[in-house]
Amino acid sequence: MKEADISEAERIKGRIRGAADRAELTQIVEDERAALVALEQRPECAVFRTHCQNLVNYRIRVEGLK
Repeated sequence: MKEADISEAERIKGRIRGAADRAELTQIVEDERAALVALEQRPECAVFRTHCQNLVNYRIRVEGLK
């Protein structure tokens, strides 16, 4: 990934990791949908959206975000 892509990816992952509850997590995913789609369109970033979804699922399932 290019440096700009990496910083965008890290910014999104940071927002997901910092969510206080499930509602905030949902809002972050909605807010970032365009950025996630744009990153997904780049061949070198294609798995990033899946990674973000896995991170969201982890926060809900394992950390028990309500």
